[in-house]
Amino acid sequence: DGTEYASTLWQPIAQALGDEAVNEELITHKKWENLQYNNYLEWVEESIKIHRKYGLEERIFNSLIKEATYKPGVVEFFKKLDRNEYIPVLVSGGFQNLIERAQKELNIKYGFGACKYIFGNSGKLIGYNLQPTDFKDKINLIHWLFDHYGLDDKKDWIYVGDGKNDKYIAQLAPISFGIDPHPELEGVVD
Repeated sequence: DGTEYASTLWQPIAQALGDEAVNEELITHKKWENLQYNNYLEWVEESIKIHRKYGLEERIFNSLIKEATYKPGVVEFFKKLDRNEYIPVLVSGGFQNLIERAQKELNIKYGFGACKYIFGNSGKLIGYNLQPTDFKDKINLIHWLFDHYGLDDKKDWIYVGDGKNDKYIAQLAPISFGIDPHPELEGVVD
C-alpha cells in the first residue's frame, strides 16, 4: 500500500531485483506503518539489506538513476527560478546519487539524500553513507543554511514538494506548495 508512489527509487530497485525483493520491500512498508522501526534510517538499512541480498549491481542502479524522470513542470520551474532571489535546496529521503544528478541538471546548489550507495570495482554494492533527511529531519538539515545566509526561519523560505514525508516541513514553511502532492501532503500545503 503506497509503494507505487512515483517519487521514490526504492521500489524500482526492488522491482529490478525480482519478485522476492519486491515482497520483502512491501514487508518493510508494512513494518513502517505499524511503527516497527525506531526511525527512518533503520527502515533504509533494512532496504539496503534487501538490495545486497538480491545482488544489486552498479549498472542496474545507475540505469535506474538515469531513467528517473522529473514530474511535469519541474525542469521549467528550475530554468525560470531567479538564483539571485532564491537558493534551491533539495532534501530527500531517497538516494544522494539521484540528488547529485538533479543538482547537475537543474542547477541546484545544495542537495541532501538519505542514502548514497558505494560500489566496488566488481560492480557490487560494498557500502553506503546515511544521513537523516526524512520526515522531521528535513528541517534540521536546512537550519544551518538559515544561519549561513542570515535568514529568518519563520519568514525567509518557501517549501515545494510532493511526498507524504514532507508533511512536517510543509507545515513549518511560511509558504508551502505541493506539486502533484501525496494525499497526506495535499491537506497541509498552501
